[in-house]
Amino acid sequence: MQVATNVAGTMNSGVGVVRRNSGISKRSARAKKNSRMFAGVIIAGIMCLMIVVMSAFAANLNQENNQLQKKNDYIQAEVDSLNTKINDASNINKIEKTATEKYGMVHSESQNCITIGDSKSSSKTNLASAIKDEAYE
Repeated sequence: MQVATNVAGTMNSGVGVVRRNSGISKRSARAKKNSRMFAGVIIAGIMCLMIVVMSAFAANLNQENNQLQKKNDYIQAEVDSLNTKINDASNINKIEKTATEKYGMVHSESQNCITIGDSKSSSKTNLASAIKDEAYE
């Protein structure tokens, strides 16, 4: 009778029979399971990190958006103020008052008007010459 030992080191009684222990395959399966779990944890960690980074990026964009909105509101208020000033300045009564009081302008009358383009100066093409001729007549 021949005695053989298996991989685990136990003795078998039997003729030429060698039993292999399934311990190696169990360890291999356990290692694969652990590596899958580790990979799952790593993937979950990366996803959580990506969520944190995207949240920070979104917060930064939100802050920039708020700053731009404040600038936009300020500029819009300035535009509204300038439009009000333009409307006030383009009021015909205010223009007439400023022209007469500040610049001494008067309403036109026949003796202080120069007519350009009548029959005498219609043949002339130079505007300056036409004004000169009308002024010294």
